[in-house]
Amino acid sequence: MLYNTRSITAYRVILVALVLALGVSLAPSREAQAAGWTDVLVTCSSDDVKTEPDIYAQTIGTYYRNQTVTVTGARSADGIFAQVVLPDGRFGWMKVVCVAGTPEQSEQSPPPIHPVGAIPAYVRVNTGALNVRSGPGWWYPILTKFFRGTLLPLGQFRNADASWVQVVIPGGQTGWVNTSYVTSGKPISSLPVQGAPATTTVFVGSGATIFSGPSWFHAVLTSYPHGTTLTLGTYRSADNQWVQVVLPDGRTGWTYTGFLLTDYPIHTLPIFGGTTPPPPPPPPTQPPAQRTHVVQAGENLYRIGLRYGVQWPNIAAANGIAFPYRIYAGQVLTIP
Repeated sequence: MLYNTRSITAYRVILVALVLALGVSLAPSREAQAAGWTDVLVTCSSDDVKTEPDIYAQTIGTYYRNQTVTVTGARSADGIFAQVVLPDGRFGWMKVVCVAGTPEQSEQSPPPIHPVGAIPAYVRVNTGALNVRSGPGWWYPILTKFFRGTLLPLGQFRNADASWVQVVIPGGQTGWVNTSYVTSGKPISSLPVQGAPATTTVFVGSGATIFSGPSWFHAVLTSYPHGTTLTLGTYRSADNQWVQVVLPDGRTGWTYTGFLLTDYPIHTLPIFGGTTPPPPPPPPTQPPAQRTHVVQAGENLYRIGLRYGVQWPNIAAANGIAFPYRIYAGQVLTIP
């Protein structure tokens, strides 16, 4: 009885070994399977990986535009679906129109080679999906979007506070992305500011106060004495009463345009939170009648300017009043 049991056990061991050997010899090698495989870019905004070449089949994964996917070369009978290989080795099916991209730089592929000391002029998308807009702000229209790991050539410009940077999208068109969602080998702050004009001179008084936003009600950031020069920022308010300036430490703030001296036309700057600057008013057909104001006790140029809707430096200039801009009760002022 013991002899028969040992014989049966030995027989089973030999049989299993033969089956395994036969299976190994019949199974195609990984190298043979991968011989026709190639990596391509996904060209659709997104496409699901199905277990079968059918849009109603189970979804086992999703790829997004400009991500790299491996295709085996096999297609469905109707030519609509292409077989793909997931990173875990599973096979699936995606639409052919979505996997026809040319292999390009991907997150897994090595970075491009640059000369020693050169800085790569690229940004890499560091979020799931990044909108590329037509201008440097959330309010500009979306041109397209790219997904994590995509490399985009860096454009020429940034905005004043380096929160938006210009990139070049396929086809050569330029767009803008928020710098919070990209990484770059080149400091964004080293790029020139788009449309950066000349410096402006800040007057003494309340006009030297820099606010965090375009109104008197925003927080005060700092103040500067008479004669300080600051770089003009990117934006203005819709009524031209406030303009953005760049502080020496790189921060941006807002100040009242009535306290600035600049040759740059403020009204040509883009509106903060807006789209297209309104056209300038047409020239008057005849000279406006001259206005005058008799100074009352306790009044100053700033208050008089508010009353007539005129910036006080213009009143001072029209009446030949220089620093420190003192006026007296009973004085007759010309209101430009």
